[in-house]
Amino acid sequence: MYSMECVVVKEAPVSIIGARSAQQMGLIQVPVESVRKAARVSHEVCDRESVIREFPKVFNGVIGHFAGTFHLEVDESVCPVQLPVRTAPLKLKGLLKEELDHSENKVVI
Repeated sequence: MYSMECVVVKEAPVSIIGARSAQQMGLIQVPVESVRKAARVSHEVCDRESVIREFPKVFNGVIGHFAGTFHLEVDESVCPVQLPVRTAPLKLKGLLKEELDHSENKVVI
């Protein structure tokens, strides 16, 4: 059983329960070993070549589709959330446009 003070609102644009409270209430589960592994990896220094060597099937220079079929499970009881568009700094807009055009020409997007 978990007890906390909270305020109930009619409509909330985003979740107002923090991750720790949601875990303690049993609303979400975080696999601890995955978090520990991610934390270890995030502190390692990675360079482009080492990542390409570690994942050669992913970074083979060819953009395409994954082979096979994938199954994703979606919790139908969870309400989708639409986040606001993030604006890019004016200084980066030119580079961003170039990258989007490049990705569009390669049929990535």
